[in-house]
Amino acid sequence: MGDPSDSGPARLRALITEAGCTYESLARSINVIARENGDMHLRANRSSVAHWVAGSVPARRTRGYLAEALSRLLGRTVTSAELGFGAGFGDDDDRVDLGLSLTEDPVRVLSDLTAADLDRRAFLRTAAFSVIALDAPLETTVEALRRTARTQEAQRAVRVGAGDVEAVHELTAALTAVDERLGGEHGRGAVVTYLGQDVTALCRGPFADDDVERRTFSAAAQVAYLAGWKAHDAGLESLAQRYYLQAYHLATRGGDEAHAGYVIRILGHHALDIGRTNRCVDLARAAWAKADGRCDPQTLSLFALNLARSHAAAGEPRETGRWLNHAERLAARPSEGPPPRWVTLGGTPEARLASQTAKTFTALGRHADAEPLYATAGARWSAATHPRVRALDLHLLGGAQAAQGHLDQACATWTTAVPTLREVRSARTRRALADIRASVTTSRHRDSPPARELLALLQSTG
Repeated sequence: MGDPSDSGPARLRALITEAGCTYESLARSINVIARENGDMHLRANRSSVAHWVAGSVPARRTRGYLAEALSRLLGRTVTSAELGFGAGFGDDDDRVDLGLSLTEDPVRVLSDLTAADLDRRAFLRTAAFSVIALDAPLETTVEALRRTARTQEAQRAVRVGAGDVEAVHELTAALTAVDERLGGEHGRGAVVTYLGQDVTALCRGPFADDDVERRTFSAAAQVAYLAGWKAHDAGLESLAQRYYLQAYHLATRGGDEAHAGYVIRILGHHALDIGRTNRCVDLARAAWAKADGRCDPQTLSLFALNLARSHAAAGEPRETGRWLNHAERLAARPSEGPPPRWVTLGGTPEARLASQTAKTFTALGRHADAEPLYATAGARWSAATHPRVRALDLHLLGGAQAAQGHLDQACATWTTAVPTLREVRSARTRRALADIRASVTTSRHRDSPPARELLALLQSTG
């Protein structure tokens, strides 16, 4: 007969006791996490927690929120299996931490993660974004990461050579270009398949030489964070986080500190974009430490700007201003050579700097300062090659105008963005459309001619 202390209810009760929280405070945390993940319907309360402790099983998605709430309270990852809600309930909750740590070979992890993604495994679509997992790149040494990256050599006659690496770069650039034009939901399966099959196969070698091996892992990291970016654009934030973490592991395996720092920057940038700001300053500092002195001034300015935006989100205007000034000085310095290949996939540095600086001012509530920068970014993004990000920056430009009480001007800006926001297959563009609609319909100026014109356009586009 099993130990009753090992039952699901007993395990949950013990974790709640360890966390030192009340049922009511835990329920509040669960509701907050649900809202963070776009679930506006969950209404957990003290009685809900009491029922779970008594033995009832919450829905799959609620189990994920419960695990994340306890993870944040305890400062370590808690899975549904630890809660007693894993095996035996007809799901794959025992794998909810797949890709969220850096303790395993990233090639093997990505093989499993891409397979689960393509199989549309439910835990990847219902899992909450893990704040605790953001600590992984901050707490793991480079030596430890390289020890974990132990791939088995493939039994093949032909070694991986420079041409194979170049082919990965070329296809990554092509897939990125399609993503920029059509959105993250278009062709996501193709990117995941390419990563999980062709790219991971190359990472298993054998390699022509050590330099080719390093470059292969660096190129693989770029494919992994493209997969993460497409998941983010599709609204799959927990899945995006997993791809980004493994991209960091691959970049570290490639031996390029600045590239590894760039992926940490992506992790922090992702967290900022979805409002999980707790670890962002630490991530930005870690990214800067890896990049400082190892890349050209324009590339380094992106790291400085990420520090500025992170400090702004933390409510630290003095540090924000210091890093904004540093980013501006770096961007003005000439570069002796081309930027790293891994930074060019994100678009032109001028447009990116304008957009990120504007977002920094928005975080500080300085909408008048943000407005011209959003306008600059919108003008610098090409409507032919980067329609999605251009339309999203125009959405934010309209938001900055509306925040200053200039609704007619905002409506004119949004009217130019709506057609593209509608055409691109992206959860972010759909959220932007919903935000525009809500802003106009709730405004007291909604009967003005520009507002009526915009509402008519929104109704015609569905």
